[in-house]
Amino acid sequence: DGIPLADGSVFEVKQYADDSTLAGASAADYVKIKTALNVFCDASGMRINWSKSILMRLGNFRANPFPIPEGDQISILQEGQLVRVLGVYLGHTQNRNSGWVRLKDRMRNVLNNTLLKVGNEIGDTITINAVLIGSCVFTAQFEAITKSNYEKIEKWATFFIRKRNYMTHNHMRYQSRHHGTPVPLIKLTDLVDTLLARWTHRILCCPKPPTYASNWIAEYRKIAVYLNYDSLDQLIMSTNEMPEVSTAAK
Repeated sequence: DGIPLADGSVFEVKQYADDSTLAGASAADYVKIKTALNVFCDASGMRINWSKSILMRLGNFRANPFPIPEGDQISILQEGQLVRVLGVYLGHTQNRNSGWVRLKDRMRNVLNNTLLKVGNEIGDTITINAVLIGSCVFTAQFEAITKSNYEKIEKWATFFIRKRNYMTHNHMRYQSRHHGTPVPLIKLTDLVDTLLARWTHRILCCPKPPTYASNWIAEYRKIAVYLNYDSLDQLIMSTNEMPEVSTAAK
């Protein structure tokens, strides 16, 4: 029967390419899902890759899990483990800095071992814009990473191009006929601000918000009350750093 959401709708299934996410609210739902999958496989001749199939228990099922029928091959996501779904890491709890640690290691590897310098400033700027900045865009949409950490990546990008952590007269670069068309280095922090604003707009302002929006808003309202804000709007507009909020507090 799926998972009831805060707006009265029900989350049952989401699919993207060959990835499917199915949701249930009871042991009976689990049996229904397995039965439907078996019928589909029998009719289509397709087979489920159980080695890549994972059951993630949420809510009350974390403390009181229902038994899995004997012989089922599905893996159970344990407390403290993470699973990557369409490039995004999911788990019951995550360290606040885990996204930054993964991005930092990936970016250092790209800069030190993957990218090759073209040999001129224009070429290296284009390379950084396309590869390094492009690699951060996806992460910025799904991982909670502070602006100060993105500023560090900007310094690394500048150092790759100029071998120092700043650009001299950046707005005047490549303005002569000798240099040709201006090629500015994309400012990552401005791009991240735009991406975050896009998510906020989709959740709060769109006539038809995404499926998950109602539950996010409900959870944020609980957090706003717990942190003594007068409203959700005040929490969103606050410039204070968000403290750690435990599951119990939520």
